[in-house]
Amino acid sequence: MVDFIHVLEYLWGAAWASFVEGAAEAEAWVRDKAIEVLAGKATLVVAAIRRKATYHKLSPDRRGKADRAANYLINKAAYLDYPTALSKGWPIATGIIEGACRHIVADPPGPDRRRVGAPRGRGGAQATGAAVQR
Repeated sequence: MVDFIHVLEYLWGAAWASFVEGAAEAEAWVRDKAIEVLAGKATLVVAAIRRKATYHKLSPDRRGKADRAANYLINKAAYLDYPTALSKGWPIATGIIEGACRHIVADPPGPDRRRVGAPRGRGGAQATGAAVQR
């Protein structure tokens, strides 16, 4: 299952290829296309993205953004079965899990509470691993 947040990022990329950034129409378009993907209609969204790009004769740069979104949805089609996931109560976005992991790793317990990426010296990786396992 592809994290739905990633799908939304690609939909926004396609939207900014076709709409002026900040346009209210872009938000409505992304909402509508997101609902279609959630309903299991990703291939229809791909067609809509490509049709819109062709109709508006997008510049190569903007067309590339639209095509990236369309290609992403095609390449991940086997992992976009949101109707099944939702009907079974499976999570479709991992934001809560990622946030919790980031919090644990970023704020390890103990007196040496350095941020992720800070120099830790000898044994730092083992200490970080031990903190995450707690």
